[in-house]
Amino acid sequence: MILAKFSDVGTCFFAKSITPFGYGRIDALGNDFIIAGHTIPGIDSIRIDTITLVPHNQSGDMFCSRFDSSGNVIWATIDWGTTTYDILTAVLVDSLFGIYTYG
Repeated sequence: MILAKFSDVGTCFFAKSITPFGYGRIDALGNDFIIAGHTIPGIDSIRIDTITLVPHNQSGDMFCSRFDSSGNVIWATIDWGTTTYDILTAVLVDSLFGIYTYG
């Protein structure tokens, strides 16, 4: 997955790779943004900028991460869910900046 930010005329401000990766969703959080998704079964870890996340039992897990407007990771987590294959289907940020994931 490539995370990128573009201007209204198509100028790329940054582009970063998040690997390995299965599927993701994005939502705004004020000037920051949230990326949540799930890993591919059988992988040992997922790297999000400077943070390495390790799935449970290599079964495929949901993760959630927060980035600033420059594309720098603020935090990332994979420490919830089950020990079986978890699939993310939605992420939402509410008006109080609460983050909800569903899968």
